[in-house]
Amino acid sequence: MRQEAVAWLAEAGEGHAVFKGSHKFELSAELPFRRAAEILSCFVPSLSHMTVWRIVQEAGEAAEREWEEKRAEVFEEGKDAY
Repeated sequence: MRQEAVAWLAEAGEGHAVFKGSHKFELSAELPFRRAAEILSCFVPSLSHMTVWRIVQEAGEAAEREWEEKRAEVFEEGKDAY
């Protein structure tokens, strides 16, 4: 159950009603990870600050890969940015 909840939280930024956009990441950026975990534990009981940290790190790495691919398409392959 807990792994499913963490997976749901990791995917929630994709547009789930509770976390429209990237609110869980905004919580982590504007608050200490412990406080963000306290707030998010309303939805995922016993969520640790380290789990929030890990999810944010994974999301950051995914965003970095996506932007690197876009950069390569535009500047190395000459594709249109749009």
